[in-house]
Amino acid sequence: MIKTAKLLLVVLAIVFIEGGCKKDNGDDDGPDPEDTDYFVEFKANGVQQKYTSNALSQVITQASDGLYSCVLQGYGDYPDNADKNLLSMIIWNTEPITTFTYLNNNWVQKADETQVPQVLITYIDAGKNSFLSQKVPSPIPPFDKIVSDVEVKISDLGEKHISGTFSGTLYSVTDATFSTVVEITDGKFNLIKY
Repeated sequence: MIKTAKLLLVVLAIVFIEGGCKKDNGDDDGPDPEDTDYFVEFKANGVQQKYTSNALSQVITQASDGLYSCVLQGYGDYPDNADKNLLSMIIWNTEPITTFTYLNNNWVQKADETQVPQVLITYIDAGKNSFLSQKVPSPIPPFDKIVSDVEVKISDLGEKHISGTFSGTLYSVTDATFSTVVEITDGKFNLIKY
């Protein structure tokens, strides 16, 4: 059950990102998400990663669920390898997205009174292994192993770009013991804004 729920979260995050962050090819004068000035850069268990392909963001005004959201993403090689080398972040908030530090340890209540973590980070490595940030659901094993330390700080939210930093512990979506982790450190992003 835990594996299914974790896998569903990853799939939903990727579908949300893919569905919400497509560039309109009719805008030839618009900014280019392949521009190397736009990136998601971080260390995964100490190994430097820099994704400049399809490095973009989308800030979404209040949706029907009552939440504002922001999607931040970068690929290693999109669209040729869309199933690996991806880091995406989704922020949900009851107030408009602004310069602020968002934490996955905070719950955000939707209009239907269900809750989501304020931040969700999904990472797919070069081996196509998927990792996801988690919110501590229970002090009962194996959930007691979960560390909810993910944070995303938006430091600049301009008309055409968004930049900031991020870090945290992510868990393998195929390990129900929560013992396979990736530590994300030194994360920073500068993304085109759609």
